[in-house]
Amino acid sequence: MNIQEFPTDHNFLNVQRANKILNILRTTFLKNEPGRIVAKRLENVDLIPDKTAVFALGKAAESMAAGISETNFRSSKLKIILAPFAVNSSDSDLKIFKGNHPIPLADSYESTRKIMNLLQNAKEENLIVLLSGGASALFELPESGIDDQTFSNITKCLLNAGTDIESLNALRCGISSVKCGKILQKLNFNRYMVLLISDVPSNELYLIGSNPFAVHHFNFGSIKSSCIPEDLRPVANSYNLNHESKTDMELILSGEIFADSLTANIKMYSDQYDILSLGQILIGDIMEVSKKLPLILRKIFAEKGKPFWFTGFGETTAKVNGNGKGGRNTELSLRIMLEMNKNEVFSLMSTATDGDDGNSGLMGMMVDDKLKRETLNTDFKGYLDKSDSAGFARRYSVQVETGFTGTNVSDIIIGYYGGYNENINREK
Repeated sequence: MNIQEFPTDHNFLNVQRANKILNILRTTFLKNEPGRIVAKRLENVDLIPDKTAVFALGKAAESMAAGISETNFRSSKLKIILAPFAVNSSDSDLKIFKGNHPIPLADSYESTRKIMNLLQNAKEENLIVLLSGGASALFELPESGIDDQTFSNITKCLLNAGTDIESLNALRCGISSVKCGKILQKLNFNRYMVLLISDVPSNELYLIGSNPFAVHHFNFGSIKSSCIPEDLRPVANSYNLNHESKTDMELILSGEIFADSLTANIKMYSDQYDILSLGQILIGDIMEVSKKLPLILRKIFAEKGKPFWFTGFGETTAKVNGNGKGGRNTELSLRIMLEMNKNEVFSLMSTATDGDDGNSGLMGMMVDDKLKRETLNTDFKGYLDKSDSAGFARRYSVQVETGFTGTNVSDIIIGYYGGYNENINREK
């Protein structure tokens, strides 16, 4: 992962604060590298490598699987990776597949069918699963009676409508043949060990990547959505899973863990100010969150009477209104900046920890008081009406572009708030 600092002569940002945020993020990503965490967790596992297969799936699949090479399980003969991008490896025993995200398309369906064939014919007794967010689209097979294109269309409709994650997973479970533990009815391993990186704020294990290995019954019929054709509702309502789960599941990294690490790392770069964790602050409609956060920051400043750094995590929901480029993190940062007074001192960034915010191709964008003042005459409504927050970011060169990071926890926000500009003793 490559986080490039902003140039010192940047025209629209307080570069010192912006680059401090980037350095704090870089340190936090390095300390929470998924492969390192996986390797440590598998040090004393009571499974025999020759009798154990490994399946890594999700946005963090490659980095999680890298940890296998540091353990005895590097000798496992069946190792599978399913990721949203091409993976290169010299391991001849590693089977590499590519899927689509955030909407399952031909690559996802084809890869899933091939992987299911490998797993169903495996001679190993045990399966280690390394699961991260994004697997919901990467690993998918529709239920009988639903063709691939219809499944893709339903998923696109649900995402564009800003469907909340609980409802989204309930609907997926109804029309998928491998989600909500259904895959367990198709495989014959004696033991499943599932290590998870969570990208959902609640850290409910059955929600992570629409967890195929977690037996969970959703009340599908109670969810109203025009995205599901009426003729498919009987198919979705008919699933009845009575399989006895044989899985051991463990959460090894989450947004909360990452945000706590972020808070601790701020002290390395700015120990003269208080550092506050706002917890799961990024929850709910993006417009409501963008209005609420500035109010919270002002209230804290009024109580403390001095500047502070802050962190938070979660996942907002946003409706896609146009054909622009953007995502919930770039849009949230932009909307928060618009809610700030032009005389308030602040720097912040809402971050897609996988490095891929919506369809923007960005991790996020940096906003601050200088950018606010320099862009007062901008047609912000035009950008927001087209869901083109990344277009704004690129116009003013405030985008943060890293490519896939190898990590995928929930969204993270980090920032500095210094009150109104008449206050003194602020971070420069």
